[in-house]
Amino acid sequence: MGKFRRIMVVVDPAMQRSTAFRRGVALAKRSGAELVLLLVTYHAAILRPRLVDPGLTERAIDGYLAARRRWLDSEAEALRREGLASVSTRAVWHKRAHVAIAREALELAPDLVIRDIQPSSALQRAVFTPADWHVLRLCPAPLMLVDEDAGSYPQRILAAVDILDSNDKPGELNDEIVTQALRMAAVCDASVHLVHASNVSPALALGESVMIDPALGEELRERSREELAAFAAKHGIPAERRHLLEGHPSQVIPALARELNVDLTVLGTVQRGTLRRAIMGATAEEILHELDCDVLVLKPPGFAAALDPELLEDD
Repeated sequence: MGKFRRIMVVVDPAMQRSTAFRRGVALAKRSGAELVLLLVTYHAAILRPRLVDPGLTERAIDGYLAARRRWLDSEAEALRREGLASVSTRAVWHKRAHVAIAREALELAPDLVIRDIQPSSALQRAVFTPADWHVLRLCPAPLMLVDEDAGSYPQRILAAVDILDSNDKPGELNDEIVTQALRMAAVCDASVHLVHASNVSPALALGESVMIDPALGEELRERSREELAAFAAKHGIPAERRHLLEGHPSQVIPALARELNVDLTVLGTVQRGTLRRAIMGATAEEILHELDCDVLVLKPPGFAAALDPELLEDD
């Protein structure tokens, strides 16, 4: 897999160069990728006159979008003067931004979608809001969510895989996690660490009184060591950057990310339920809740193909 071909940035509706905007520009410059600036907007007040004059409402929406297209076009022209060869813009009116983002990602098939993590308050770091979770669950392309305090691009990357889970997280997704981490590292001249975490302690309770046999626990540890070593070797990850952790992934992986001072964690998600009411795997959600760095989230193989028919429906 080579460098990025197309990067789509979800632009701040307030029409400003946010962290995601700057990150997309930096990565596009370093990789030579086409940059797509997508602004999704909606303003309920504009719809109020529609019962009196539907035509007036339509003209108001057109004017509202036209102002945003002018701003986007001016930003695109400025970026071309800064040296970006290929910049395009899109302004979309949609009440559900996550649906519009997913539709654009399906149509354009970007290698990467970048969006800001929305801050929860002035006193807290950026955390995942309901809008963030909707985008995480539905976006078919690799999705990077960036904190407003993040740098221009990552220098230390953590790829989180589950090498023993062959049902919910197939080998193809694990391979894609590491491939995307290495691709980002190649663009940013960053290092990649690999981590696998599982609960294999003999004291792990399966119920209130059932324990894992100590011999079985050691067998699982040894299998994990062998699988991780083979998987890492296949992708060229050196031994000093391989991390086999024991404990719940939602606790030990974020702790490792903090210990290593990671800028970006790459992980995959499974999909449960129907696509219209899609939920992510519980472990992935728990890990994302605890991470203090930017994240790059990947979907399992076949997700985009299954998503397409549902998003073509009128919401």
